[in-house]
Amino acid sequence: MAGRKFRRMVMKHLEDLGGTDYVLDYIGDGGTVKALSEKTNCSRSFLSRVLNGTPEYRAALDEGRRILADKMADDSLAMVDDLAGKEDLTSQDVQLAKERISVRKWMSALNHPDRFAPKKEEVTINIGQLHLGALKKIKAEMLDVTPVAEAIEGNTSDE
Repeated sequence: MAGRKFRRMVMKHLEDLGGTDYVLDYIGDGGTVKALSEKTNCSRSFLSRVLNGTPEYRAALDEGRRILADKMADDSLAMVDDLAGKEDLTSQDVQLAKERISVRKWMSALNHPDRFAPKKEEVTINIGQLHLGALKKIKAEMLDVTPVAEAIEGNTSDE
């Protein structure tokens, strides 16, 4: 089968580059699977299938992406710090930096969701409990207007 021969050739090329350590460092430093596919002389989709289909390479790819997410967060902070020290700052500079930081935030959330994705707060509302609580509150606040027997007898005077 020609496909398996090509796969073995790509795997050998990856091993010659440094194997899983190379993939981890390459992706962690900002390299892409597309750029890595050009180094291994295969298509991006084929290399992606090879990397994701091999547990060791999949783990290296995932860890590299987590490292990349941290790097992007650091880069975002550096961009803001660079703007703060710029002499002739324009609104275009600010807008461009804002967009670049936004993309890095998005990529960080994709590559390391446990650390960088916004946390969703879950709220549970029980309508029955709320209704029952409201009724109890109204009952507690209601005035007792029931006539008392002594008050009734005291008001009837035959004098």
